[in-house]
Amino acid sequence: MIAPVAGALMSSFSGPDHAPSNCIDGTILTSCLSAWAGDGQPRNWLTLDLGIATRVVRIDVYVRQPWAPLNSAPIEVWVGNLTGGLFGGANESMHRCGRRYDFVESTPDNPFTQVLCGHLGVMGRYVTLREVAPRLAGWMFLSEVVVLSLAAPPPTSHTSQRPLQSRTAALIAQDVNDRFRDGRPADELADAGVLVHMFDGGESSAIPWQMSALSDHVSASLINRRNPHLFDLNTDAPPGAKVGIVLAPDTPLICLYAVDSGTLQATNRGCGDTTCNLSAGKTDACSWRADNLKSMLEVQPWFAYNEVLISTIYWDHTLPHIIEAFMFIDDATGTHARASDVHRQFVQQYARTPAENVPLLRFTGHAFELV
Repeated sequence: MIAPVAGALMSSFSGPDHAPSNCIDGTILTSCLSAWAGDGQPRNWLTLDLGIATRVVRIDVYVRQPWAPLNSAPIEVWVGNLTGGLFGGANESMHRCGRRYDFVESTPDNPFTQVLCGHLGVMGRYVTLREVAPRLAGWMFLSEVVVLSLAAPPPTSHTSQRPLQSRTAALIAQDVNDRFRDGRPADELADAGVLVHMFDGGESSAIPWQMSALSDHVSASLINRRNPHLFDLNTDAPPGAKVGIVLAPDTPLICLYAVDSGTLQATNRGCGDTTCNLSAGKTDACSWRADNLKSMLEVQPWFAYNEVLISTIYWDHTLPHIIEAFMFIDDATGTHARASDVHRQFVQQYARTPAENVPLLRFTGHAFELV
């Protein structure tokens, strides 16, 4: 599970646009950048404060282009009870995870570098990334650092509260159809309908259920029997394009739009700078807060699909549990074949886990049929 981070410190940083807090703000589109350090000066470092001692099992590091080449020295990752980067190499209060890393820039197929801390993890309040001495003159540049601790027991992810392990493909299909049929304007996602991400080109080409590192948010639509409209449902699409993913109903949302609002280039993790309210009576010129789901659905036009935003980082780090089912709209040549191929790859990758029961569903516009 993703460990909460209380704060961050850096050896130095190049102004407010590159503050250490940018490396823990939930988006890969900001960055923390150290000030220039000359030859022989103290090495650069970044420390994350977890607030309490935590058993850390993994640290994932995002480095966004075009600044990745600025990292002029290999970096080590340490976990323990000391802050800053001045501790010695052999110190009982600090333990190194993994090896020395030359962090490369994130790509759609390799969005982050994993640093493993062993099967049982390492206890500590602080996670420090520091350059390896001796160092060359230069900077230390990172986009986002995500700390993972030992996971809690797998959560239930549907309204019937059946344990995840007990859900067969048929039961998952039933749960999805129940939410689709009974969905209504409500602030609880599970009561409002079914959350679907349609493939839109933002996925990894090698691993289609993994999101690209080029954006900090993923777009989806919330549908139900009263409003079943989806991205590409009523438009011409190339063969095999009308494929999507049904997301677990406990997926946290960033913000909401009553219509497609073209959020790819929007600021504030896609939410823009204007928040909707009922008195304003707006739809596409503002975003609704995630806890105003009912209000957004009440103003959504009956003929349009909504746009609901999810954190790319959350998606990355809750696979495969964020995926409840794969789906397709069988009205274009190649769509069924494309969906079947992606589903087969997913089931093979997660064989002998509860995720191998994730079904493939055909969406008719009126129901989800188990294939």
